[in-house]
Amino acid sequence: MGLHPEQTTRTHRYSEAFTADARGTLGHQPASPQYKDWAGTPAPSAYAWSPDWAVGTTSGLGQAGLSITGTATMISIGGEFRSVNNGQFEGIVRFSTAPPGGAKDKPRLSGDKWTGAAAPSPAGAAGVTVTIPANWDRDDLTLTYELRRAGTSTPVATTTADATWWKRPQITLVDATAPRGALQEYTVVAKDADGNTATSAALSATATAPDSTPPTPATTDDPITIVARESGKAVGVSGTASPAVQQPVSGSTSQEWTVVPKANGKFQLKNEATGACLAVSLSAKVLAGHAQVLQWTCADQAHFLWSLKDLGNGYSQLVASHSGQCLTLLGGNTADGANYIQNECTATPSTFSQFTLPAAA
Repeated sequence: MGLHPEQTTRTHRYSEAFTADARGTLGHQPASPQYKDWAGTPAPSAYAWSPDWAVGTTSGLGQAGLSITGTATMISIGGEFRSVNNGQFEGIVRFSTAPPGGAKDKPRLSGDKWTGAAAPSPAGAAGVTVTIPANWDRDDLTLTYELRRAGTSTPVATTTADATWWKRPQITLVDATAPRGALQEYTVVAKDADGNTATSAALSATATAPDSTPPTPATTDDPITIVARESGKAVGVSGTASPAVQQPVSGSTSQEWTVVPKANGKFQLKNEATGACLAVSLSAKVLAGHAQVLQWTCADQAHFLWSLKDLGNGYSQLVASHSGQCLTLLGGNTADGANYIQNECTATPSTFSQFTLPAAA
């Protein structure tokens, strides 16, 4: 199916689930040309759902489930097994999409089985940068990641990402407010849509201070226009609480943004037409695996704050304070109405996250 790879040592999953409609494409046939290569053909996508089976040994079949039946919200599997998901189920078990009391399956990795790295932020930036492979969950594709510093009651950075057990992108979280010069300890918490959580192993690093006051856009009373290098079009909106989308530069106030200075060189970008601020969504609203950028009622929260990274030659990146990721044109789409997301600032092509910030006409 062009999805998860063969594992070494080989691991039998025994039961899997797929979407009923085509949500992806087939990968390359590894045994081609012996078998026809249907790569690129629309195909269902696999869920990460795969129960833990303790297979029976009496018959020697080694198959776990031998028959399956179900209704809209329930399936029953019968076969030769001694337990499922470490529970006392022998020979027959049921699975529900709406279990009593709500879904309890949490992200699969925690503690020493889920660890990453913490390091002082790169030269010119403040704080601590934490990187860690994404977690995964059997009943949620999208997870929220919270960076927690020891001694604080709320997350110091937050982001969202899609992942499966066979595709775990790197998660980057930046604590730009860490006290400088002191060793800080962190954990990353993965949270699913039902509030179930898993916590990583502890990570430590000493925070750095920025080399100098970070650059900011012009902070006069005049608003700016944010123009994408890839398309030459402006970041605009079409109403309060709406996504940030690409629009032909027109001089409309829906494309004008006032720079509101905040502490530590950060700033908010307030839309002239709506009075709302540019922000990164913390909900499950994800586009191509990345959190969507929208406008929302202004608030003094990290996902409303931005910093400027000057790339030279008149181009800059807008860096989200809560995640350390950059405002990015989704897929480099140059069409009107294309969405903006946050993505790794080093992602390629780099022009997708580069902008000019001229004064509004």
